[in-house]
Amino acid sequence: MAQNRKYENLPDLDRDAPDIYETPELTEDTTLPSSTARSPSQASSYDESDDGLSNIDRRHLEPGDARAIFQPARVDAKGVDFSDRIRRQRRSYRTASRRHRRGSRGSDDEYGDFSDEDDETLERKLARLRREVEEVKQEVELREQMKKEGSGVTEGEEAEEGGEQPAATAGEEEDEEDPAEGIAKLSEMLDAVYVQRQGGVKGAEAQFTRTLKRFARPAADATTTIPQTTTGITVTAASEQAAQALSRAADFDARLSQLEKALGLNANNMPDIATHPPKSILHNLDTLERQLQTISEVSTSSLDAASRRVQKLTQEAERLDELRRSARASQDGVSSPVSATGSRQRSGTISASAVAAAAGVAAGAGGAADAGPPPEMMGAYIEDPERVAKINALYGTLTTIESLSPTLPLVLERLRTLRLIHTSAGTAAATLDELEKRQGEQAEEIRQWSEALTKVEENLKQGEGTLQDNIKTVGDWVRDLEARIAKFA
Repeated sequence: MAQNRKYENLPDLDRDAPDIYETPELTEDTTLPSSTARSPSQASSYDESDDGLSNIDRRHLEPGDARAIFQPARVDAKGVDFSDRIRRQRRSYRTASRRHRRGSRGSDDEYGDFSDEDDETLERKLARLRREVEEVKQEVELREQMKKEGSGVTEGEEAEEGGEQPAATAGEEEDEEDPAEGIAKLSEMLDAVYVQRQGGVKGAEAQFTRTLKRFARPAADATTTIPQTTTGITVTAASEQAAQALSRAADFDARLSQLEKALGLNANNMPDIATHPPKSILHNLDTLERQLQTISEVSTSSLDAASRRVQKLTQEAERLDELRRSARASQDGVSSPVSATGSRQRSGTISASAVAAAAGVAAGAGGAADAGPPPEMMGAYIEDPERVAKINALYGTLTTIESLSPTLPLVLERLRTLRLIHTSAGTAAATLDELEKRQGEQAEEIRQWSEALTKVEENLKQGEGTLQDNIKTVGDWVRDLEARIAKFA
């Protein structure tokens, strides 16, 4: 009842089902098969339906390929304890594989170790033999251990047997060769070959001394070559400085030529030679910038203002041209022969006309219509002798200014572009001074490092000498200890 209450809440539980199920006894009619069961074959002459057979994998297995994967492997599990006991000692086992070569048909496999190959090198043979000798040593030690463990069990049984049998076993043991002696001989032979390959040095002391000698030679060569390089640097210092100065001058000349080429100036189209000198890059850039600014900021009001200003400038230019013609005509009239009185009067008239022309020029250059003196003040303006002298001087240099007017803007542009070069040349001297200062500091640091390196080398040499003395002392102790052990053995 308690069990029923326990499983009462479980789903799908049939309480009315019987606890024991009975099956009817089998008769001979039901046990005999009516026909022999056949397994379908691929070579059948009739077609079978694929219903219910789609999940069957009918691919053929290759036992030879499966066997070839695991057949070369060798597992040595002798004396291995696979249990979970705490006191188990040996937990690992050895595995090895052999080479196998597949023939043309794929079935004639040949197995063997690396020693079976003709292309095995001497180093590989030596390593393989040393490894095999170590394996033989381990196997011999294991057998001796097993003999010692079994000797305690069989000691009583051997004592009960007759005295003839122990004598016979002792004779057989004397006839058998001790495997430890053979292993020791093989080890000595292999060690001799290995020592010969390593340069004839045997023992840790000799190998360490040989290593120290090998690393001491390059250090001595390096210490001897360092003074030679410093003397060579000292000898060629002056020539290197001269070469550096020449290279800097050539570099500056190349940069100046490249700049003149970019500006459109050379020996063939200089401003004083060419009739139509080219415009510089900066001038072209300024013009393009103004044009782009005008195009980008254009509007109806700005266009109207610009057209009015252009008309005004055109009128002023025409007026300036008329005044310049009148001034030249009056100047031509002065050169004709006249009387003294007439010349005085005409000079006053010429001066007045020159002053008027200069006033007109000033008014046109200023860009404003009322920039000159008013008409009522013209008399006082003309009667000033200092102002008249200045105007006459300007007219005297007008011819020179007109001849230099084509070249003057280009010269000014070139001077502006060369200003950056002069500025950089001024800073170049400071840069060179800084570089020389840094080179001096680096030279001082190199000298300090060389001194520290020399001290470290001296300390290393002292340490090597002390280490060699200690090795000799320890070697003497070890040899004395080996001699004592040999006496006791």
